Amino acid sequence: MQLSWLRSRHPGSMTLAPPQDRPTRILVADDNRDTCRYIVQHLRMETDLPTHVDTAYDRDAALAYLSDAEVPYDIVIADLWMPDAAGTRDTSSGLKILEAGRGADPAAEVMIITGNSSADTALRASLTGAREYIVKPIDYGRLMELVREITRERAAVAPPGGVDESPAAPIVGASLAMIDVMKTLGRVAPTDATVLIQGESGCGKELVAKAIHANSQRASGPFVVVNCSAIPENLIEAELFGIGRRVATEVDAREGKFMEADGGTIFLDEIGDMALSVQPKILRAIEEGEVQRVGATGLQCDVRVIAATNHDLEHAAHRQEFRRDLYYRLAAVSIRVPPLRERRDDIPLLADHFLRSHARALGKAVFGFDRDVLPRLMAARWDGNVRELKNAVETAVVRCPGSLARLEDLPRELYDPAGRGATESDATGLGATGLLDLTALPLADATAEFERRLIAHVLREAGGNVTQAATRLGIGRTALHRKIRNLGVRREPDDESP
Repeated sequence: MQLSWLRSRHPGSMTLAPPQDRPTRILVADDNRDTCRYIVQHLRMETDLPTHVDTAYDRDAALAYLSDAEVPYDIVIADLWMPDAAGTRDTSSGLKILEAGRGADPAAEVMIITGNSSADTALRASLTGAREYIVKPIDYGRLMELVREITRERAAVAPPGGVDESPAAPIVGASLAMIDVMKTLGRVAPTDATVLIQGESGCGKELVAKAIHANSQRASGPFVVVNCSAIPENLIEAELFGIGRRVATEVDAREGKFMEADGGTIFLDEIGDMALSVQPKILRAIEEGEVQRVGATGLQCDVRVIAATNHDLEHAAHRQEFRRDLYYRLAAVSIRVPPLRERRDDIPLLADHFLRSHARALGKAVFGFDRDVLPRLMAARWDGNVRELKNAVETAVVRCPGSLARLEDLPRELYDPAGRGATESDATGLGATGLLDLTALPLADATAEFERRLIAHVLREAGGNVTQAATRLGIGRTALHRKIRNLGVRREPDDESP
């Protein structure tokens, strides 16, 4: 069965909104004039959107539209096999239009149309940054739905410059683990409940805290961040609660972070590193809404507290390394943000988001990744979680000399098999490098070779025990023996267990 649509990028990816006082600008490029006419008619009849539509019937005309436009196009719909002005056709025409569209505006959404589906071309279009890869005959209803979807997305997102710092910055992810996080976030955000966010360093705890604040009744109030591990123990009380005039000069007397957050939210990052001596005052601020400045009387303070930690606070409380009463008060609602290794399905979405954001910030026309980059990103360990991925992609954008980030543009430890970020499975042939080797084989041969490598790896992990290996693989022992024999799986000398 032939698929008419191949989703190339998650619809939630970040884009920039066109100004609200102008219509969405769309370029339709196809040498079939009937196709152009039908698309234009559907755009005018079905979308109920203010649109400005231009049409081009060859590649050179489309490129001219894109280069000459005073206002960049928001959406480009282009045929893959567009002829040039002389009538010469090749598969690179649509991709050249895609690159030109993204060059004029890195946030432009491009949809590629073709009458001849090809997995390789679909992959190229996807990696180059195409939003959709559309196989003819065109489902015009679906096409109009996509135009409406893109227009809604562009109207809903933040302007440039506030992507990373804005409290309303989006949480990128579609994995089941992140869906669970978002469900809890959605339930707790409208309340005033204290929240404890737990997770490894770099996994996005502050982003979750910002999202809670942005979706709360306090969204118009301040969002104040305090890194508890970065403040010396002898200064943290004054930093949090302020200093009264009785113990300070007028210059030094100041409000603390809690008063700065009055009417909003205070985010206590790495609260597990907070000194025990300060913790009772935190508890009082939560329970009674009062902060005690150093050397002064208490002040009423209306603040929501969100805390985060990469420690096991429950265990620390039982060891009396953290106040148990404060732990139970903080953990009224607990959200665990999974490490990146538990949400690998989100890596392409995150990488795409970081690439677009950083390319836009630098003003570079980097639109996507070369074909061998995403497999490497998917296979890496990411000990530093999302923060490490973000840094790696931003490094690639800085180094990239063209429109596609290459493997060699990544930090050395990611593309060098001997480096720290090399995948643990490369030696088995199951890592990114090994799997890319299989792309040169016919599907049946590639499948058999992958199965052979996987069985050999599981056998080694099971110490040669066929029964254990069969259990791990979810097949019977007899079936595994048959596969070992038929696939020619080499067994180590000690792999003779039954």
